[in-house]
Amino acid sequence: MELNLNKEAIKRCNDNSMMGTRGDNLAIEAESRLLAFDQNFRSIKNLSPEQKEMLKERRESYKALIEKTYNTILQKDSEIVSVAVAGPSKYDRAGNQKKQQRLWKYEEEAFGKIKRFIENTHKRLKDLEPLEVSLERIKKGHWVFGEAISSDDPDALLKLKAKALYFRERQELMKAHNKAARRNRKPVPYPPYELSNNRQNLKSTEERIAQLEKIKNSAFEEMVFDNCKIIPDKDDNRVRIFLDGKPEETVRARLKQNGFRWSPKNGAWQRQLTEAAMRTAKLIAESL
Repeated sequence: MELNLNKEAIKRCNDNSMMGTRGDNLAIEAESRLLAFDQNFRSIKNLSPEQKEMLKERRESYKALIEKTYNTILQKDSEIVSVAVAGPSKYDRAGNQKKQQRLWKYEEEAFGKIKRFIENTHKRLKDLEPLEVSLERIKKGHWVFGEAISSDDPDALLKLKAKALYFRERQELMKAHNKAARRNRKPVPYPPYELSNNRQNLKSTEERIAQLEKIKNSAFEEMVFDNCKIIPDKDDNRVRIFLDGKPEETVRARLKQNGFRWSPKNGAWQRQLTEAAMRTAKLIAESL
């Protein structure tokens, strides 16, 4: 067993469970969760040295997280005595129900944390991916379901253009294969809805490219007011409002209503950079 689990707690779980195997089953479940981490990332090829090092460190942290989680579960579970073990006359139904509810609450929170750890590891791995590898992968259509290209990404334009190229080439390839199939009086391999979906994906990607290029080429300028200043940051794709001191609750509410969020890192209220966002920021600043 690779994990350092509390053997005494495993034994107590076994002793207090109806089938006598509860502790062993939890230990097997813990090992399975650790194995799932390896299975999640083993299939990823051509990792850079930085990605490999990060993944190694994350696995150690994940192992520690699994150990902490399951040792806590084992401890809490070992305190819950089955009626078959205690006997009907000595069984504390109310006490065991409270312990069970506390255990379920802990498991819900802990398993959510484990899930987020895996998701964040995927994100960190992606953030460390060399640009040329990312572009080549996107051109081949090798992205996972739900993977998005954030407008905040400084390389968003290059990645979106690579994505558009994939959709464009795929559209032409599907049309050519369907044409060849019709010529040979065979069923077309790509139904109309598949071409329609791909065409829509291409259109939406090209619209995002046009939007980002418009922002990149726009002459957004810094604006200074009595109580604040507005700074457009094209690199981060953010417009930021820097205020003198903490704003009143009414001002904070108005900022939030208009999509601005406080950024402790930048010490400013910010939202995505658009022409509308600049106009809104100006109106808010003029009203202060």
